[in-house]
Amino acid sequence: AAIGELSNALGDNAASTNPAAPLTRDAAQLADRLAAMAQAKRTALVSSATVDNKLGGFLVNNADIKRLLIREGTEPAGSDIYLRDLFTTVMDNLTSIELLIMQLVSTEDPEKLTKIVDDLRFATKTWVQDVQALVDEIPRLETLPALVQNFNDAVNKDDGVIAEYFQYRQGRQAAAAEVGKTEALLSAMADTLDGLSRAVGDRAQGAVNRLDEATVRAERIIYGLLPLVLLISLVTSFLLGRMISRPLKATLAHLSAMADGDYRERLTIPASGEFQGLKQSV
Repeated sequence: AAIGELSNALGDNAASTNPAAPLTRDAAQLADRLAAMAQAKRTALVSSATVDNKLGGFLVNNADIKRLLIREGTEPAGSDIYLRDLFTTVMDNLTSIELLIMQLVSTEDPEKLTKIVDDLRFATKTWVQDVQALVDEIPRLETLPALVQNFNDAVNKDDGVIAEYFQYRQGRQAAAAEVGKTEALLSAMADTLDGLSRAVGDRAQGAVNRLDEATVRAERIIYGLLPLVLLISLVTSFLLGRMISRPLKATLAHLSAMADGDYRERLTIPASGEFQGLKQSV
């Protein structure tokens, strides 16, 4: 509402002439961004607990595979070259898978995350035959195929923990992206507000400058008219003085002649008002 009032105060022109128009538009976009960010965070939080529990079980299963291989396979592999090579191959594959899992948990790059998941699924598919060959040679590893199958299902199935973890990380990245977009929009709005502040200040300063200019012009007009007013006043005073003094002087001269006994002249003055009464009495 405050933004709308500011926009109205600055004028209802197009965005090119009204500096508040971009801010009004960004405010509407900000509401959408905040809603999208909240939804992305809710999605990430909902899946977080589930993924953490399944990922914990997945890592426990991986540790069981490694312990079983070391406990039951190390001794037989030490006495047979073929078993040693086969055992070494399986352990190397398991080490590579563990390294991919560590990269999966630590990477923040979306493209790298996708590649790691693909590499992890490929690695689990290539070691199944080697695991089965090792179990065939070492019967004490009979429980290993079930553990490996659980591990492979967790990695390769669409509802497996790796797929869920991948979706969870995508949700986190989407939430982070929305946060970044929201921050960028807030930064743009801050810049727009700065521009509006400068625009309001410029307009206020312009109004003050125009008022100062009007005051200066008024002073100049007054100072320019003052001599003319004084001249008119002097002329008016002179004319009024003559209008009053001439009848009085004529009347005094007529009265003086009458006092000397000269009644031949009549008082001839242009008279009106009080001077008309004076003329008639004389």
